[in-house]
Amino acid sequence: MQTHDIRTYLPADFEQRLARAWAWTVWRDLSAGSGPDAFGADDPIRLLAHDLDLWVPAITEVMQQTLRSFPLVVGDGELPTEIRFSEGSIFDGAVPGWPRMGGDLSRGEEEATDIVAATLEQADRTGRLRGILDAVRSNRMEDEFSERWSHARNDFERKLYRKRSKIAVKFVELSDTIPVQGPGTEIEVENRLVFADFMAL
Repeated sequence: MQTHDIRTYLPADFEQRLARAWAWTVWRDLSAGSGPDAFGADDPIRLLAHDLDLWVPAITEVMQQTLRSFPLVVGDGELPTEIRFSEGSIFDGAVPGWPRMGGDLSRGEEEATDIVAATLEQADRTGRLRGILDAVRSNRMEDEFSERWSHARNDFERKLYRKRSKIAVKFVELSDTIPVQGPGTEIEVENRLVFADFMAL
């Protein structure tokens, strides 16, 4: 087992570079249609894509599942029934077993794509990833987009203005008539103007 500190061989900004690389890798699965530059720096999906603390448990589980599929290295003879330390005491709770062969977790782009897909599925099982994404998409705010034009921003604005166009605000000036309060409405009178459900709109 290697016991040296691997950080001595990595650049100082390795974690930030890894987060950016991972975010670009999974972005098309998280927010289809537009790249990360279409959204502001505080966009929830963009923050989620860069958060390695969220992804490490899912990636670790996928790696362990892959390693469990490697063939066993069966030695000569039978497995011992108990594990003993060098001084002779028994290691309670230890289960003897043959080691597995070593190997690559993935080789080539196709296998790496499979690993990423499995990681997304695992993140959905343990962290409800798709539910989070659906909640963010259905509650988008205008300031979450960058100034750049994008399909995502265009779709958002089209839906926003389509909803707004269904609401009509009308002001009716009354001459010398007495305002009549209709059923189920809140009417306010100010300087001979009647506001019906104005605050609700």
